[in-house]
Amino acid sequence: MSADRSRKLAPTILVALLACAAVLASALLPWVVAGVGTEATTYSGFEVLPLAFAELLAVAATSVLATAALLLRRPRLTEGALVAAAVAVAVAVSAIVVLEGAATTIPDSALPATLRRNGLDLGAGSGLWLAAGAGLVAIGALAEWRPRQVNLRILAKDANRQWALSLTALLALTVLFGWLRYRVWFDAEAAGEHLGLAAWASPWIGPLSLLAVWMMIVALALGLVARTQSAGWTAAVAGWLVTFLASVAIVAAGAIGGLADLAGGTLGAGDPDLRATAVAWLAFLVGLGAAAVGGWLVSLRPSA
Repeated sequence: MSADRSRKLAPTILVALLACAAVLASALLPWVVAGVGTEATTYSGFEVLPLAFAELLAVAATSVLATAALLLRRPRLTEGALVAAAVAVAVAVSAIVVLEGAATTIPDSALPATLRRNGLDLGAGSGLWLAAGAGLVAIGALAEWRPRQVNLRILAKDANRQWALSLTALLALTVLFGWLRYRVWFDAEAAGEHLGLAAWASPWIGPLSLLAVWMMIVALALGLVARTQSAGWTAAVAGWLVTFLASVAIVAAGAIGGLADLAGGTLGAGDPDLRATAVAWLAFLVGLGAAAVGGWLVSLRPSA
């Protein structure tokens, strides 16, 4: 490998190694959230050893191969590092999908009696999301993907300025909705008992809202490589999906709450109540915002 090639490869390897370090650090954060009834327990990466072993082994292979490619001046080793990074991302993303969808796909008959009564909720913690995100950064670095250049001169052009502002807005909306998924959307109360149900643990809403998050992430990635039309359509569909899910939550809570009030009055029960929280309404607005940003991106035209 030439000296010029070595200089160009060094920043790429550095970014990939920093991303690998972030994945290793994520093992200290919650990877799994398990809730039974109203109680939830978090488990760090080191407490779910089979999952952590597969993830950290792939990350270690990425780090070793990337470092060897730089020190030994063998650029082909970065291809092996890229494959290992892809495995790490696949493990993290698969774990997120399985955990987020498990609570809604496991039949109640397969659960112990205690869990059938109280309900079982499983979700991905912040550490697992960090591992997936950092792994994607490592893949981008090793594949030498280059985002669209942004500097003051380029931002002086109206089309490029709108592109930068729209992606910034989409990033903020993606992070906000990802956070809102883990907040309480349904608030129930009956006979002095209080129960809050988050979006990620809700049947249908949990898996579909996860799909919306990933669509928004894909839209961001497409936008960064200047695929504004594809990014815009993806963001628009994701935004309308978020709005639809929030609408379903709000309408369903109102309908079920009305029926519960009627049953309570008829049966003499202790005033049961179910309502959608302000978080569901905020998610509705976030979905509208993402759809608007998607339309904004679709309307942009590449500058000369």
